[in-house]
Amino acid sequence: MLEQLQSVLADRSEAGRDALLTMLSSMLFDGRQPTAQEVSLFADIAHKLLPHTGEEARSVVSARLGSKAGLPKGLVLALASDVLLVASPILAGNPDLTDDDLADLAFRLDDGHRIAIAGRENLSFRVTDVLVSRGNVLVLRAVAENTSSEISDASAHKLVDRAADDEELCRILALRNDLPEGDAERLVMLVAKRLRGRMARPAPIEAAPATPPPVAIAFPEATRPVEIGKLIQEVAAKERTLDSAVLALAAADRYNDLATLLTAITHIDELSILKVLVRSDANGIVNVLRALDIEEATWAQVVKLRQRRLRFSDTQARFEREDFAKLAPAKAKQTLAQFAHRRQAS
Repeated sequence: MLEQLQSVLADRSEAGRDALLTMLSSMLFDGRQPTAQEVSLFADIAHKLLPHTGEEARSVVSARLGSKAGLPKGLVLALASDVLLVASPILAGNPDLTDDDLADLAFRLDDGHRIAIAGRENLSFRVTDVLVSRGNVLVLRAVAENTSSEISDASAHKLVDRAADDEELCRILALRNDLPEGDAERLVMLVAKRLRGRMARPAPIEAAPATPPPVAIAFPEATRPVEIGKLIQEVAAKERTLDSAVLALAAADRYNDLATLLTAITHIDELSILKVLVRSDANGIVNVLRALDIEEATWAQVVKLRQRRLRFSDTQARFEREDFAKLAPAKAKQTLAQFAHRRQAS
């Protein structure tokens, strides 16, 4: 190694500088914990070499240092402010970047850098506020998808505003359970509006064969993607049981599509279905599914979907399964008919 280092030091070309920087970073940080003196010396050398080395060499060094603690702040910020290929490992994982550092970087760098910052664990309100105010829709999606980070009420409001024009952001936000009540209600309205768009253009349902046998899905099938329009057609044509369709969507955590299916089957407006599906009080969705003669095993899968969405306890999940079992289907059908009548009258 010493001979190689001497050879590299003698080479004053850009390739030589690249080799020197990557070799030093490997010697100091691969599989060992360098001393404070070694780190300080490396930082001094790196500061002098970084402006004169190639992007590939800088990215190799950044990848080695990405998650290392205790590096000189000047070196960390220099790498974090570099081109995206170099900056990403530092922005995404370096533990020495403070809220002040991250907020400043999010303010002055571009959207690619902001996406890297948005993926960090446990971002504070201060940082996510800057990301939301300065970022494009891809940054907003990354912020919304990071459930470990804090989102202020002001940022939540902006995210829901932007979700009106971006279906993917709408979908991601719908998986969060920390939005303010007013914004969560607006988000439900947005999702319902999209469901109305789907239902307004249903594909024609072909007549079923004379005696079509119902097709039950084995449980592994439940997680396979199924296009919702096709699923509704199959249920309407009795080519697939309603139980198997509900099971498939619940197991895949596709609650929006489950609401679409139940709207098509019950003819209750999609906003009402969506609300009862993700409401903390399960009484409404219990009545809907019990009235449709859904089996208890299928309801148990819906409870799992609700538990993932609402993050309630296993005890609460057990109560919901028990409440479903106690409710008589005839009583549920009566309740559902009365609800439908009131909606029509209004």
